[in-house]
Amino acid sequence: MKRIIVLIIAIVSIQSLTAQKTDTLYLESSFEEVNINPAIYYKVLNKIKNEKKKYVLIDYYVQGEIFSRIEYLSKSKSPVTIDNYKKLEKENKFLKHGQSILYYSNGNEKEVRNFLKGKQIGSVVHYDEHPVFFVVENMPEFPGGNEAMRQFIAQTVKYPEEALKQNIFGRVYVSFIIDYNGEVKDAKIIRGVHEIINNEALRVVNAMPKWRPGYQRGKPVNVSYTVPINFATQSTLNK
Repeated sequence: MKRIIVLIIAIVSIQSLTAQKTDTLYLESSFEEVNINPAIYYKVLNKIKNEKKKYVLIDYYVQGEIFSRIEYLSKSKSPVTIDNYKKLEKENKFLKHGQSILYYSNGNEKEVRNFLKGKQIGSVVHYDEHPVFFVVENMPEFPGGNEAMRQFIAQTVKYPEEALKQNIFGRVYVSFIIDYNGEVKDAKIIRGVHEIINNEALRVVNAMPKWRPGYQRGKPVNVSYTVPINFATQSTLNK
């Protein structure tokens, strides 16, 4: 009797395993579906735990490194599978909702886009295989804080003689990256006045000491930062 019970359990177990279908597609370099052997990538669709109607679609290289990760929201009454998700997406029943992330081969994020019910609501640009953020949980800080930065700018700026002669004045806006090591990089003028004082503003920013880097999710990251540098004399201030 025990042998019969064991045999029945074994048969049921085998049948249940063969009946299961893993939601996985194997793809070649052009992302056309292929068998597992010539595949370059494979795609996995999973339902997000404890989230109603939310899924995540992940592409991997066959070696196991992640290539992309996209979060979706289903509006379909029928289950979403790896076989029907494209059709449902075309019918606007399977919408990008949350983050869509592309990765470099080293695992660092290459591009992050944010979606709300199929519409893109934001993105992150990247720098040297590291993302460049505009707002992070802990923003970069000049040594001593903002007041110390204003003092540094005031003490470092040298009003060019030629600008004084030509009565050139105004506010120059300089954008730059505080990288994950706290270094100032890629300074550029985003709103200038005249080449003479624009160049002086760039010189001042490039002379800045090392900052405390910005942090996102507990890790130092690259952050885009902009400062205005005002060029004025007493006579121009009175205008």
